[in-house]
Amino acid sequence: IVLIMNKMDCPADILLLDTSITEGHCFIETSNLDGERTLKKRISPSQTIGSLNNNGKYLKELKISGMITCDAPNIELYKFDGKGDIKFKNGSKMEISYNQKNIILKGSKLMNTEWVIGFIVYAGHDTKIVK
Repeated sequence: IVLIMNKMDCPADILLLDTSITEGHCFIETSNLDGERTLKKRISPSQTIGSLNNNGKYLKELKISGMITCDAPNIELYKFDGKGDIKFKNGSKMEISYNQKNIILKGSKLMNTEWVIGFIVYAGHDTKIVK
């Protein structure tokens, strides 16, 4: 699990789980990836929106486990599909499916969003920017 704060660079390719914005979306700048400075919108899978947000405050004792299945690491910046099962410390479980709109790639910068929480899916040499 990783927490990214506003104006921070994303350290890995992550599956977005929840954000400080009630509707579960966030904004990123991808100029390090594609040269575009226009903000892009990313959204949490519908099943996880609000699941990690405690009245706008990050849950300090967050405990999540689960299994994520996704494409093998590859060079395609705009393609990503997968599914997963997530368990929370309170015992609740959920099944999620996701696509490119749910992923924040390494090198992207979080903008106009207080925080996001996500699962790291690719790190190091497996990130799309390195590939």
